[in-house]
Amino acid sequence: EGATVPDASKLTSQQQADRLQSSKTAGALSKKWDRIAETHTLPSASKVKSLIRKGGVDSKHRAWVWAELSGATLLRSSKPATYFRDLPATADVNSNSVKQIELDLPRTNPEHIWLRGQEGQAALRSVLIAYSMHDQQVGYCQGLNFIVGSLLLCVDRDPESAFWLLIALTDHILYPGTYAPYLPGFQVEMLTLANLVQKKLPRLHRHLEHLGCEIHLLATDWFICLYITTLPVEVALRVWDSLFCEGAKILYRVALALLQLHEQLLLSCDNAGDVLHTMKESSRAWWNADKLMATAFRKVGSLPFRKIVKLRRSQQGPVDALVHEREVTRRTQDLKDEDRQKQRQVQLEAEQKAQLEAQREAQLEAERQAQMEAEAQIPQEIPDVNPAAVETASKAVAGHGSVPTGEAAHDSVLLVSDPETAADDES
Repeated sequence: EGATVPDASKLTSQQQADRLQSSKTAGALSKKWDRIAETHTLPSASKVKSLIRKGGVDSKHRAWVWAELSGATLLRSSKPATYFRDLPATADVNSNSVKQIELDLPRTNPEHIWLRGQEGQAALRSVLIAYSMHDQQVGYCQGLNFIVGSLLLCVDRDPESAFWLLIALTDHILYPGTYAPYLPGFQVEMLTLANLVQKKLPRLHRHLEHLGCEIHLLATDWFICLYITTLPVEVALRVWDSLFCEGAKILYRVALALLQLHEQLLLSCDNAGDVLHTMKESSRAWWNADKLMATAFRKVGSLPFRKIVKLRRSQQGPVDALVHEREVTRRTQDLKDEDRQKQRQVQLEAEQKAQLEAQREAQLEAERQAQMEAEAQIPQEIPDVNPAAVETASKAVAGHGSVPTGEAAHDSVLLVSDPETAADDES
């Protein structure tokens, strides 16, 4: 079961014929796979290799055949039975990996009804988060979501089986570091592929070089998504059959085959953009799995694995140096960002302190003003005056002919202020 079921009405007559022919080739081998499945034991490596090169693995047997070929079965048995189920529980939901996984889930084959549904999204999530905890150096790399989506559909939608196939791919089949930060393994693969294109397709190499079209512009999805987003899914799964059987050199063979099959089209392009568009559209429309795989194995020419190993080693040093340089640059930038952050924090704290002091001073000033206003509204106290005392004081003043001063004034005040004293005097 692929990630999409093609609408035959949208295929050209040639595409339909190519698809039908490839389907017949695979169907002719179906009974052989059935007999193999009865014993659940694969024949010799050479026989399996020959069988897969002829027509791939029968779709209904891919789950267990891939697990045996890739070593996923052994990997699974080497870990505790709950290893896969326990991993997601240890993940930090706020980590960058988990956040990016959540963003990519709805983008993964949204045209497939199961993958876009709740169950499919949950299965994708469990596998990708488990992998991010299994290999914390990688965490998550965009492109893995498409691989896992197709793996799930080929293993009866079983997340644990998909997980162990993914581990087999990333840990044992693909070049180390393919999905690591800065993609060092992928960079080595691109430089190696460029070297192979120069030797096996020299005319195309010169043309691409003239246009300034580096090979990674064409081949990124080929090596990151393993052709599952490049070719029709039925064709890509034929590539995966050989990938699980023969290893990562198949990625090179198929890359060279695609370039060889489309060489004339690419040579007619006069700019890099046209090259990319032509290759992308032509690959999507390529339904002839038989022709693609036959070209990869028969027309690409000799491609011993030791040659690939040698080329990889020659490229590893420059890539390591480049990655180191980028890491130093990143760390330097991180230190600068951290320093700016600290300075900003100090500035914010100073601003907050000044603001608090201003608020406190404003509050104190408001309290002072309120107190002054309250005091201004309190009336002055006037002592009670005895009318009889006032009259007596008035007569005394009239008798003296002047307003008393000094002690006399004091006595007058006492006389006015103390009615009891005034009454005593009168008596």
